[in-house]
Amino acid sequence: MKKFFMVIPVCVFLLYLTAFSQTPFSDLSDTHWAWSAVEKMYSDGRVNGYPNGEFKPDQEVTRWEFVKMTGGDPDVLEDPDRPASRDEAAEILWERAGKPETHASSAITRHSENPNAAAWAYSYGIMQGEDGFNLRFSSSLTRAEAAIMIVRAEQESLQQTSLTDTIAPVILERIWNSFQTGIPYEPEAGLTNGYLARLALQIGYETQDLNYDTLKEQPDFDGTFARDIQLVCQECLGEDMASEEYMMQPVNRQDAVALLTFYAMKQAMGTLEYAAGQTYPDVTEAGPMAMIGLEYAYNKGLCLNPNGSLGAKEPASMKDIACILLQLDDIIGFSKSLGNAHVTHFLKQADLWPEHAEEYAYILDEIPVEIYDTVMTDQGKPVESYQFAKNFDLTLVDFLNKISQTFPSSVKAEWTLWPSLVVETKEDTILRAGLVITENPEGLSLNQLLEQNDFTETYTGDQFIVDIAVGGLVMDVTIDAENYRALRAFPGKE
Repeated sequence: MKKFFMVIPVCVFLLYLTAFSQTPFSDLSDTHWAWSAVEKMYSDGRVNGYPNGEFKPDQEVTRWEFVKMTGGDPDVLEDPDRPASRDEAAEILWERAGKPETHASSAITRHSENPNAAAWAYSYGIMQGEDGFNLRFSSSLTRAEAAIMIVRAEQESLQQTSLTDTIAPVILERIWNSFQTGIPYEPEAGLTNGYLARLALQIGYETQDLNYDTLKEQPDFDGTFARDIQLVCQECLGEDMASEEYMMQPVNRQDAVALLTFYAMKQAMGTLEYAAGQTYPDVTEAGPMAMIGLEYAYNKGLCLNPNGSLGAKEPASMKDIACILLQLDDIIGFSKSLGNAHVTHFLKQADLWPEHAEEYAYILDEIPVEIYDTVMTDQGKPVESYQFAKNFDLTLVDFLNKISQTFPSSVKAEWTLWPSLVVETKEDTILRAGLVITENPEGLSLNQLLEQNDFTETYTGDQFIVDIAVGGLVMDVTIDAENYRALRAFPGKE
């Protein structure tokens, strides 16, 4: 009898726990990714679901519903039945938290109507997005997502995380590899000042093959990166820093931001403006040009720590450097075509990365992914011809413009050359170039304009990407525009 009466209370207690630890919603099991958050809100009496017994976790949450779930008064809202945006949700939670001040990269916050709320929601992990970078502020959110956000915001001890620890690792690896650094990506590994100097110069001078013809004097020390150090110290860091000892030292975050920003500014097209005199609170003394880089980065919202500091003297890992490059691409843009082409949007789409991305020097967000996945030729890869295309870019552009001159006089067109989409083979050179037809009163098709082609479909519309084979190898001479073949055309927008 004693054993019998000891078992019964345990069974009753387990039944009690089962009854009160699950939600009554028929469409939400305890295996659902938002179950614990919804269960908490249900136990708090803040969600009741619908009369049919469903929670509808995938349904858009309205502004009225979201405010009600937070414990606020939804009856004072204007347009209460409109779906709440992710941006509005972040702002509501930020205001309820007392409008705390924090920092986040402008690459995150500039897409929000309230950057302060966005910085708070991001740095505390309340809003994480699909890959830790693309938060989709203008999009709506589901009832399940709303529950997750609210429960995260109400945690007793919120922990801030740095940008480098929040972004999906694959994004940082992609940005590192997109700069053709020559060494495998190891997130926690460091670099020497010499190696960073080489990378910064390659960015600033837009070439992998530096000639150092702007050096005022040769370095008085030896080493693989001696001239690189001499040149960046001459142009940015201060000539008194040029030494073998500095070349071999691990690079710190301050010098990484200063150098990469300065040389990103150097290669940028157009005018760059910022307010001088303001920089990170922990920056130490730096040369005038280095300080320009640091001030520009600070004013434009380049961020590594949520407290606004840079961690100036901390060693910079490959992960840190990739994060700096990712933000600079968003702030300034790197010249990967004959205009500035940002890669960050493409990098942020985890499911939109070309299958053969390693075959290209750069992946540009202006090029649809299916075009990257269509092989240009089996006789070579574009990445192997990138430097050649950069060296002869003006010659190739002139060749494309001369093709336009063969069009009827009533047709006006503009070409775009992407050096990262050029392949030099043994027989000829293939350009995958953009074509926009700006005037075409007779409505001529692309086949009627590019008479020398191997494709059969008649393309209409005004935007295309076309594979053009130059008849013969490209040399430092003007190419005969009559000697070409149009191999393939990708139709653009009608």
